[in-house]
Amino acid sequence: MYYHTLNEELRRRFGCKVYKLALDGGFTCPNRDGTIGARGCIFCAGDGSGAFAADRALDIPQQIEAAKARVAGKNGGGKYIAYFQNFTNTYGSLAHMERLFIQALAPEDVVALSVATRPDCLPPEILSLLLNSLYALDTLQKPQSIVKAAFELKLLALSGYEPLLDGCAVCGTHNPKEPVFDAQQGVLLCKECADHGGSGLLPLDAGSFAAMRHVLFSEPKRMLSFSLSGETEKRFAAACEVFAQVQLDRRFKTLDFYKSMKIDN
Repeated sequence: MYYHTLNEELRRRFGCKVYKLALDGGFTCPNRDGTIGARGCIFCAGDGSGAFAADRALDIPQQIEAAKARVAGKNGGGKYIAYFQNFTNTYGSLAHMERLFIQALAPEDVVALSVATRPDCLPPEILSLLLNSLYALDTLQKPQSIVKAAFELKLLALSGYEPLLDGCAVCGTHNPKEPVFDAQQGVLLCKECADHGGSGLLPLDAGSFAAMRHVLFSEPKRMLSFSLSGETEKRFAAACEVFAQVQLDRRFKTLDFYKSMKIDN
């Protein structure tokens, strides 16, 4: 019986062989840290069955470059899958997963994400977010910038970093005519109150503000059931990205590379 393989689909979509880059996210496993046991599973090697993964002492951008060098003879100038291989790569905080997965997907030539895990370590809300985002990209053909921004914002909210967008944090206005997002504090301000605030404030418009609220408060399956364009789309994407960077207290080298590729193109 014939079946359509992932390899065939990736070749059809990208016009080339797509290779996995084995990465180490620094995770462990409940069968190793004492939660269930400490000896590991009988089928899992001491390195978490990640013999080909890069050195976990390197950060994700460095691991990606090292893994590319390893397969350069086979895939010079091609496309890649970021493959978090060893141990259980959803066994940790959502904030940690957020940092790693965003870094891994930032390069233009990384076109897919593969995450090795186990069923009892995949919270349903994370699975739902991943599947809905992939469906929006593949089937609904939603713009990458919108899906990326919505994924960042929702994953941060699930990780305990949900911004307060009910109304202006100072005067309480529910729907400000000229909303401003304070990424540092994670709150909404109206323009009048923002004029008395500090730096780093991001101006929104009605559409980008409504989109952020929709992502946070809608049913998971409807999280991406909206459309944006032009300046409104840019403001939405910028607000979500800056919020992630500020709340996680770091910049992402791969995100800078991603932006340079988008500008060059």
